[in-house]
Amino acid sequence: MYIRLIQNIFFKKVAENNIFSIIALPKRTKIFFMQACFIHIGLPKSGSTFLQHFFKENPEIEYDNQSFESFRKTTIMPEQPVNMPHDKAIHVVSNEKFVIPINLFEVYFKQQKVSDLDAKRTRIAQKLKEFYPNAKIILITREFRSLLQSSYKEYVIKSGTKNFHDFLVDYHDFLLEIYDLDNIYEIYSDTFGKENIIVFSFEELAKNPLAFLSHFQQSWQLHNFDFSEKRINPSLPTFFLAPIRNLSKIAFWFIRRMPKSKQQILHLYYIRSLQILKDRLLYKIKLQRTMGADEELEKLTTELKERSKNMIKETTTTNYAESYF
Repeated sequence: MYIRLIQNIFFKKVAENNIFSIIALPKRTKIFFMQACFIHIGLPKSGSTFLQHFFKENPEIEYDNQSFESFRKTTIMPEQPVNMPHDKAIHVVSNEKFVIPINLFEVYFKQQKVSDLDAKRTRIAQKLKEFYPNAKIILITREFRSLLQSSYKEYVIKSGTKNFHDFLVDYHDFLLEIYDLDNIYEIYSDTFGKENIIVFSFEELAKNPLAFLSHFQQSWQLHNFDFSEKRINPSLPTFFLAPIRNLSKIAFWFIRRMPKSKQQILHLYYIRSLQILKDRLLYKIKLQRTMGADEELEKLTTELKERSKNMIKETTTTNYAESYF
């Protein structure tokens, strides 16, 4: 018992700044550890689902996927996070909605206007600071060209019918705002401190997932957890975009002829059907074809680069370089 107690005290070293666990003994055998808290905020389409599976399955990480379950749907922050056991040295919270607190369905299919995104992000960051005052922020970025292409693929699998060119043109301002890295970085560095913002590139994760995860485990002083290397939530192959768009047009033709009270239910059912189709068939086929709209893609990519200069200049990261953009 005493050997195990000593190990808990001296070998539960956490995080990159070598914070040692601290114990309190209100009862003779009960031990409480000071946890290192990390908040993973995205970006979307940048390996979030893969990382969340890793956080959840790793037995040495206390992954809180309950506190913000309703927030994921409503974007309304809870009054308090769920009371977790706090018996592990690392506590992780992960939610892409922290930086994009928007219902994409409402934007894409109901033409809802996005307003006060900066204020919403700030309120969320401040609430997270209130919940986790000593947390470090993990931000995974992605090369903008592939990020926009992946966002379009997600739009199509959600029953979108626009071609890639029209998607970039019609949602230009929206995409520019939600992927404004300087804005995201400024809000979270002002709230948590620049020294507590950790930025990684999705490209490093995609190139070697196990090596990427190994960095987390080494810096957090965890054992090497055997996490199965597999793609989670893969993007739709480009070859299928046009056929699925056409299928969606036919589906909408029928849906619009149904009673209005049933239209949204049928639409959501159709979206779930597309997801099943993707999961069972599409991701297994690896085809590389151009998506077109090169001029619009280059234009929006350039604008997004301009909105990330400050973050690149001020951020020092592992496996991350300015040439990445």
